[in-house]
Amino acid sequence: MRNKLVAAAVVSLAAAPMAAQAASITPYAKVQWEIANESYSASGVDPSIKNIVAPSRTWIGSENPNSSGLTVEDNQRGRFGLKGSEDIGSGMKMHGKVEYDIGGGSQFKGGAVLREANVGITGGWGDVTIGTQKSPYKYIGGVKYDTFVTTNLEARRNGGMLGGTFGQNGFWDNSVSYQAPSSLPVEIWGIYSPDASNGEENTFNAGSNTYGGSQGQGDYALGVRYKGKGGMPWEVFGVVMSNNNTLTNSQAAAAGVGTGNDQFWKAGGKVNFGQVTLLGQYEHASWGGSIGGMADGDKTDQYFLAAHYQLSSTQLVAQYGANTTSFDAGGKDLTGTYYALGAYHKFTGAARIFGGYRHTKADQGNNDATGSAFTVGMRLDF
Repeated sequence: MRNKLVAAAVVSLAAAPMAAQAASITPYAKVQWEIANESYSASGVDPSIKNIVAPSRTWIGSENPNSSGLTVEDNQRGRFGLKGSEDIGSGMKMHGKVEYDIGGGSQFKGGAVLREANVGITGGWGDVTIGTQKSPYKYIGGVKYDTFVTTNLEARRNGGMLGGTFGQNGFWDNSVSYQAPSSLPVEIWGIYSPDASNGEENTFNAGSNTYGGSQGQGDYALGVRYKGKGGMPWEVFGVVMSNNNTLTNSQAAAAGVGTGNDQFWKAGGKVNFGQVTLLGQYEHASWGGSIGGMADGDKTDQYFLAAHYQLSSTQLVAQYGANTTSFDAGGKDLTGTYYALGAYHKFTGAARIFGGYRHTKADQGNNDATGSAFTVGMRLDF
């Protein structure tokens, strides 16, 4: 009997480290699909700025800007990943995360794509994270204010918020971030990409006179948010961001782009009145000409407003966006409007359904582009 007890104790002790290690790692996934009736038409609006201010889905496949019909899509909500943490003493923890976009939708088909891969340390002094990660410009306000993000009803890509690599899309590669401790009265979140050797920042291909842009070599973003408390919860925020252009004059001239830095800032907030929540943000972009088909000196102003009405587990949502881009070289301003009406119902925290209607329009002189969609979908997190 004693030998059996000793054997059981040895097995338990051997298994304990493995169990502890497994407990610190969490696998997870999100799956979402929707059925939509979409309609698009376009005449003359420059598709090179589709992901910045114009309705990108007007340009499905670029070669076919006039189309309509039923679609079944995953608009980049599908994903899977692993996240874990380890207590390293002195009140600190090391954490890590790897996450992939499943890319199963008809519009984004192409296999799993890396979203995040990072490691960091958090403690009473705040958090430092290194790698490919989220940015304050995207996640302060931004996509967190859009109930319909990653659906056919979303504001970004449809004229309701700035899109593109440096707007409410994408993640920052080769970057270092710091978030101040939650004990402070304000939230502070900064990110910086110093990497001059990642081969991605404004790289130039002399053979084809083309360029590519990503974060690196001095790009930064800094966000501050204050949350009020009491009977009427509210918050206000501000974020600044800069894309450092490293192309030489000759490289920029050959590629047909500018040499200036792209500068962004936004401000906004929300307030809750019981069942009603009002949200909004204003964005301003001063383009240096290095990304998005914008020339040095072009400017974009973007507005987003939303109202939520909570009925038990169902949220009724109305969203509106408007933008104007002025071109330094002259010519007609590009203007755009967006609105979406719909509902989002949560059976549980993990199981949800949604539906609604979205309309987008972009105008540039006598040219215009429009897009609309009726959609219903379902989502499961596990």
